[in-house]
Amino acid sequence: MAPYGTGSAIQQGIQAATAAVQGLAGGDLSKAIAGGAAPYLAEIIHKKTTDPITGEVNTEANLMAHAVLGAVVAKIQGNNALSGAAGATTAEFIAQQMYPGIKRDDLSEEQKQNISALSTLAAGLAGGLAGTARRRW
Repeated sequence: MAPYGTGSAIQQGIQAATAAVQGLAGGDLSKAIAGGAAPYLAEIIHKKTTDPITGEVNTEANLMAHAVLGAVVAKIQGNNALSGAAGATTAEFIAQQMYPGIKRDDLSEEQKQNISALSTLAAGLAGGLAGTARRRW
């Protein structure tokens, strides 16, 4: 993994710090902790659902774990848990479908940027749709 760029430890740290500061700025320690921990927890999910020998991801376990993480973080931050789960799952699914068979560490910076942009878009759409559907129930 490159020391900088999309998916790097530096970017992960910046995302965590930004989320933590946002939570603290709002005066909510639980939001700060949830937002700060989320990037690291997502990385743990990736490692635990990836075969260390083949590098293959157990897609079902990976998506379910990301859904749980997304729901928990969203709920702690005062957002809709269903939206958080849908957003996290959709983003991960897009990443797995765009470049199947390529290990995360072997992706080029351009490929990582493509995944990031489309995942962000898809997560926003999925989260918005899930939130709208939930309100109609």
